[in-house]
Amino acid sequence: MPSTRPGSGLELSMVQLPGRMRRALGHFHKITGLTAVTSLVTPRTGSGQPPALSPPVHPRCARRLRSGRTAPCRQQWFIHVRASRRSPRVHSHTCPIGLRCSCVPLQFDGRLIGVAKLVVGSETSDRAFAAATSVLKLIVTGVCRDSLVSGLSEEVGALRQCVATFRQIQATGDPIAAGSDRPVAIPEPR
Repeated sequence: MPSTRPGSGLELSMVQLPGRMRRALGHFHKITGLTAVTSLVTPRTGSGQPPALSPPVHPRCARRLRSGRTAPCRQQWFIHVRASRRSPRVHSHTCPIGLRCSCVPLQFDGRLIGVAKLVVGSETSDRAFAAATSVLKLIVTGVCRDSLVSGLSEEVGALRQCVATFRQIQATGDPIAAGSDRPVAIPEPR
């Protein structure tokens, strides 16, 4: 699995991912008329621990919770995150305040880096909710895939340039580039 080491194409793709995701969510809104939000984290290089994901706050949830209620979805959020670490499947539920929620896991380089969340009320039919969730999954997974491909392409280009430079040095007769040790004085025969 490639690493997101400093200066790599993958690291640059990770830095650009939030902006790409915002544009994708704008397209999602234009297509469906619905709002989705994301929560993204950058995995630490060399860290064996998965990054902690904060729940994205959807505007519908925020409006309902301004009435002073405590957040009823906290337990459900932990269930979504645990399930998302095991499977790239979409996870949906209806929360205690009557909103339906779908969480789409966001994967980059084989790791869970976030969640896209869609929330609708009772005015949205089951069929429309399922269709919107499918569109959201297509859009956000496409952004993650394209970002990964972009980063890997940059790394492959850099590796090709290194190989071309090495071959050029090798062609000029540099003994180190040719794979031999430095020339050694050969003892003259007696």
